[in-house]
Amino acid sequence: MASNETNVKDDVETDGVGGEKSSPFDNYDSQDDIEDLPIVDVDDKCLRVDDKRTSQAKLTRHVSRRKKSFVPLESGISDYAMTWTPLGGGAVAVGRRGSRREVYRPAGGTAKPYEPNFFCSWIADSPKKAATATLTIWLLFVLLTILLVLFGVDVFPLVFDAVPLHLIDDDTYLRYLGWEQAPQNVNYKRNLRVGERSLTGTGVYILYNMDGGFNVFSKQNLQAIERTEISVLATPGYSDWCKLSVVNKTTTCVPPLSVISLFNGVAKRQFPEHSEGIPPDPTFDNINATVAAWYESHPDLVDSLVGRDFSVRNGEYFTSICRTVFSFGLPAPGYSDPDFEREEQVEVIDSWIADSMSSLLSSIKIQNCRTLYMNRGVLSKATTDQVVYDLALAMGSLTFVFLFMWKQTASLLITGAGIGGVLMAFFVANLFYRFVLGYKFFGIFHVLSVFIILGIGADDVFVFYDTWLQSSMTRQEIRASPAKRLSYAYRRSI
Repeated sequence: MASNETNVKDDVETDGVGGEKSSPFDNYDSQDDIEDLPIVDVDDKCLRVDDKRTSQAKLTRHVSRRKKSFVPLESGISDYAMTWTPLGGGAVAVGRRGSRREVYRPAGGTAKPYEPNFFCSWIADSPKKAATATLTIWLLFVLLTILLVLFGVDVFPLVFDAVPLHLIDDDTYLRYLGWEQAPQNVNYKRNLRVGERSLTGTGVYILYNMDGGFNVFSKQNLQAIERTEISVLATPGYSDWCKLSVVNKTTTCVPPLSVISLFNGVAKRQFPEHSEGIPPDPTFDNINATVAAWYESHPDLVDSLVGRDFSVRNGEYFTSICRTVFSFGLPAPGYSDPDFEREEQVEVIDSWIADSMSSLLSSIKIQNCRTLYMNRGVLSKATTDQVVYDLALAMGSLTFVFLFMWKQTASLLITGAGIGGVLMAFFVANLFYRFVLGYKFFGIFHVLSVFIILGIGADDVFVFYDTWLQSSMTRQEIRASPAKRLSYAYRRSI
């Protein structure tokens, strides 16, 4: 302690067993912590605090670290006390060291008055105007969003089946864009005549993964895969979107390509140069011989239809994985040029697939087999359905946060304003993100951010509200003025 310390009245209290009683300051390491203790009496020189839980040691250490800034002030104060100036005026503290009580104050100078900031003063002086102005600003952003949507502006560019990972300044990507968009140029000339839906636009992929080491090349499994393909081909409207081919001067849908095509004659018609001497086996009576013949004649075809574990085991061909590919053609119905707006045409086809085939694909069941399916439109629809479900969960979260906040604050007004501010801030942030920053992507992570926003927003309300309550127990100068209380809460919480 400083050399000019003054001894004060010897009045150490004990706990009856030789130790000193605990005092208010044991759990507080700094002036800011002590500042928040409940005040029971105030005079011109110090703020007296009343909290009998802990000992004096930590306050003594705090004062000791700052001993060069403190000099003795007076003696005889009957209780522990502390006065301070958050704006830099210093502090007067009562400490106890050994058998003495000691009082300290800053070496020179007087405490500066606490000044509220302008924003908090305006709110405290004109609460109705402040509330009206804030609500008006929020509602203007909401109304602006609604108007932009009504006028056809893409305010929420929803993309749930991709992420914006294109390197827009990369030379390779720019060349790709040039190749893709060349057909839309008026100077682009095409020398090839394309028949109706004769080019592959998109497809549906079904993957069969046998569990427990079962072999795809068994009669039972091949019959189950064949039934699955027949059910997909029987989808109403399939013939209006499938890729077309001419067989015996008759236009028909291109059959699916799979291991079944090795047996039912489809591969024989599509690859006649490789199928000489290979008889069809539509009843799957000669599975091993048929697979062996095709693998010898066209190994690339077989490899494209089976898994990496394709091999010969115990004299029989084995694979636990195979796939079926259904092809859909361009130009799509309503278009005449497969290259013009190609991406749009593919989206139209994928949209039909998602609407017409999603439920069928999800219901495929084969014994001892895990069935997977893939199509961009189906993926987008499944993701959208999941987003809608997650939003329903977000509404549940919103309800829970609302009720919990209402219970904690005991104020419907504070709860409504807090939740409303959190939700309306979303519209402000989205408009800034979309039109100021210029981003044209609104994906699944944007939707999930609703959960984060609710959590952070509710936490901010609790912190600010608790700090406001805390301001009623600080120094007299602050708690006597709503503007200073609000400024105190704002500075401490923000």
